[in-house]
Amino acid sequence: MHERLSFSDSDPRDLSGYDFVFPRTSVVIIYHSTKLGQPCGGNTPAHKVDVIIEVEPDLVMASDRFN
Repeated sequence: MHERLSFSDSDPRDLSGYDFVFPRTSVVIIYHSTKLGQPCGGNTPAHKVDVIIEVEPDLVMASDRFN
C-alpha cells in the first residue's frame, strides 16, 4: 500500500485533494506510448475499455471507444 493511496467505503464530500477517484470496481490500464504517440505493444485492449484518457504535460484528453 502506498502512502498516497487511500480507500473508502463512502464518497468524500470534498474531492479537491484527490488526483483520481474510481467508483466501486475499476480496472486501470496504463499504456506508455512511442515518440509517435502509438501505444507500446499494440492497442488491442483499447477496444474493450469504456474510456481512454491521454495525459500529456498540461493536457488531458478523454474519449470513449466510439470516439
